[in-house]
Amino acid sequence: MQIGSLRIKSYRSWCIDDRSYSKIVRQKLSRLKKFDTLIAGGCKEAMALSALGMSRSTLYRDKRALKKFGLVGLESKSKRPKNIRSPLYSRELANLVLKLRKQEPTWGKIKLHKLITRDYEIDASEATVGRIISRLLAKKKIHLAYF
Repeated sequence: MQIGSLRIKSYRSWCIDDRSYSKIVRQKLSRLKKFDTLIAGGCKEAMALSALGMSRSTLYRDKRALKKFGLVGLESKSKRPKNIRSPLYSRELANLVLKLRKQEPTWGKIKLHKLITRDYEIDASEATVGRIISRLLAKKKIHLAYF
């Protein structure tokens, strides 16, 4: 029987960073090191930045992030917005479009819009019905109908 041990971190290994970092972090770190060696060699700042192909603001932003957070600070941050707009149409309208589209898969947004406004007296634009259809297609609740 083979017994495997768990790695127990002692107080000596607390400062060891055993995470793996992305390629972007390694590139940014090598750029910062190259900049420091160029400056130490007597090169002017503007010349070193143009040789490395980076702006002054990027250099100092990366230096500040490295100093404050370590290598984790050099990871690229998400560009996704924190607040995403939710659809303004009601769930009943979406369910109605789904029901009508399942009954007749060849109907488009114009036909469905006319039926919804005439028969169900719900005020929704053609574009809204089209957005609902495209969302249903993306969720694969309905399929494209070919003639």
